[in-house]
Amino acid sequence: MVKRLFFCLAFLGCSLLATAPARAADPAADRQNLHWRCWYDQQVHIHCLLDSDPAPTAAGKTTAQLPRIVQELRSKPSSFKAVLIRIPMYTDPYDVHFPRLLAEATMCGGRADCSVQYTQQVPEHGEIAQILLRHLDWPQPGDTRIAGAPPATQLAAAGRAY
Repeated sequence: MVKRLFFCLAFLGCSLLATAPARAADPAADRQNLHWRCWYDQQVHIHCLLDSDPAPTAAGKTTAQLPRIVQELRSKPSSFKAVLIRIPMYTDPYDVHFPRLLAEATMCGGRADCSVQYTQQVPEHGEIAQILLRHLDWPQPGDTRIAGAPPATQLAAAGRAY
């Protein structure tokens, strides 16, 4: 019995080591994952911003029982660039882990390529501005190109509320 267990563990270890170089060379492994930045605003809401959006991939099926906004979040996250998503909690959280779980469940569902960075405090203004500027396609400091549209046009396009 012990020999059989040892043999199985050795076989499993060798197979994992054999696939490591293949995973390292896989270009899909280098692809950026979907990432949301969420925080509790101390006023019974969780706020989330799209931090990074991967190349378009098949997002899987969303069920019709989900609200329309959640279906869109899961199927087309890139349409929420520079849009502040507000998740109502309706009461102050007594369990500090619940808001994190709520944010992960709402923003990612069961997607394996999705993650949420959650904090109990509102992030610094600089961090929020950096996320927004990245998605609004404005020239970054040191960038010599000119933006494709005036900032007012970009703000109007990105300012839809959910």
